[in-house]
Amino acid sequence: MTEENRNEKETPETHAGPQTSTGEPSPDATANGPADVPATIARGQDASATFPGQVRAALEYAAANQYEYGPRMRDVELTWDVVSAESMTNNIVRVRLEYSPTTSFRGDPGIEYL
Repeated sequence: MTEENRNEKETPETHAGPQTSTGEPSPDATANGPADVPATIARGQDASATFPGQVRAALEYAAANQYEYGPRMRDVELTWDVVSAESMTNNIVRVRLEYSPTTSFRGDPGIEYL
């Protein structure tokens, strides 16, 4: 490694990610990946509109695999609400759902990440 290469590798930009001229992180940079692969996150109803096939598949999977929530929830009618959907690399979409019993429920809903 030459002195010139070492100096190039030790710049703050390589350690902290892309930055603006003020030294702040670039708004295009994502916490999980490089700046040239922007993550798309849709919340609530926007998630269903942005990723309709993936959200539908996640809801169908959650309903078909209700036994995963434990024996006490096996025969309970559940309601699922879409919290968000996030586009990942390799054409993967992660869908976050909240679930709770349809009737007589008090407390925090469960969260499913598919």
